[in-house]
Amino acid sequence: TSMTPETNPSFAAFLYRDKQIWSVENVHTFSYHLVNSMRVGVNRNWYFDETTAVVDIAPNMYVAENPFVTPSGRGQFQSIGIGGMTGMATSGNAPVWYQHNGLSVDTEFNYLSGAHSLKFGGAFQHSADDGSYTAVQARGEISFDTYQQFLGGVATRANVILPGSDPRKNFRSRTASVFVEDTWRMKNN
Repeated sequence: TSMTPETNPSFAAFLYRDKQIWSVENVHTFSYHLVNSMRVGVNRNWYFDETTAVVDIAPNMYVAENPFVTPSGRGQFQSIGIGGMTGMATSGNAPVWYQHNGLSVDTEFNYLSGAHSLKFGGAFQHSADDGSYTAVQARGEISFDTYQQFLGGVATRANVILPGSDPRKNFRSRTASVFVEDTWRMKNN
């Protein structure tokens, strides 16, 4: 976890990472001819970046419909860039947050018989990604070429998530595979 001050001391970049990986493998010999190995793995990642105001901001100063959308509940003030000046809340591509959960299971059997070495098995993977990938659009990004344009409210660029949109998305994927391999020794050495 880190909180890094920006050039404008009213804002800071908040970063949090957590990663956990577990795996177990079992190898079992059924006979002189048959051996099995099986592996199970779990992978969990939590990733969270946001731009945090370290001063109070009036609710009517936010441009996003829901600036309190992140898991922390802290308001996400828009990034404001003014040509030739220090901007406000300009660090990174925040807010971005997601949790990834992955599960994998695979097994392999090896069978030896005479000149043949037979290998067969399969694998299964499940991934679940929950979070927001809209990044800076969730809080808004406004650019002005000059200070006069800023004072006049004439932006050269505005980028914000559309009202009624939900920046949270959930992705799921499952894959499975099987294989068979036969190695045949042509002659003895």
